[in-house]
Amino acid sequence: MSWLSQVLERNGSDPRVRLELGRELLDHLAINRLPSDSKILNEFCDVLFQWLASSNYKVSLLSLEIFGASLEASGDLLAPYLLERVIHVLERLVPIFIILSFFVNCS
Repeated sequence: MSWLSQVLERNGSDPRVRLELGRELLDHLAINRLPSDSKILNEFCDVLFQWLASSNYKVSLLSLEIFGASLEASGDLLAPYLLERVIHVLERLVPIFIILSFFVNCS
C-alpha cells in the first residue's frame, strides 16, 4: 500500500481532519513523487476536488497548494488527470479570487 493511499483513507468531512491531512500530503510531496497507480491518482484527484469545493476557504486554498506541490513533484503523472478536470478548478478559482480581493481591500 502506497503512502498516498494510506493518507487518503483517513480523509473525512471535518475541515480539521482535512487541514491535518493536507499538511501531511504537502510534507510527503516535498520528498516523494506520487505513485503511478491510476486508481490511487484518480482517488487523489477526486479528494482534492472535493476539498476545492469545500465551504471552508482554508481547505479550498490548501487543495490548490497541494495541486501545485503535486505538479512540481509529479507533473508528468498528474497532468493528464488534471486536464480532464480543469474546468472544475477554474469554476472554483473565480469565487476564491473575489473573496480574497474583498479581504485584501478591507484591510
